[in-house]
Amino acid sequence: TTSIRHEPGKENVVADALSRIEEIALTGPMDYAELAAAQKSDPELSTLKSSANSSLVFKNIVYPPDGIILCCDTSTNVARPFI
Repeated sequence: TTSIRHEPGKENVVADALSRIEEIALTGPMDYAELAAAQKSDPELSTLKSSANSSLVFKNIVYPPDGIILCCDTSTNVARPFI
């Protein structure tokens, strides 16, 4: 459609949230050990890793200084942890 109109934030929740990026920032450091433990027991990750239909390319990446291994998607040549 070519209809352009203003949608107030309370009616367009996603756009309102994305326009307040400082409000959705992490409040503290990420706990890589907790994320690694969650990845090991995540059934969705297991399904995606064994799926031939997924465009995701998984690789285990070691995160220093503790040497924690996280499963990351590398399909865009940037390692992004699966969350």
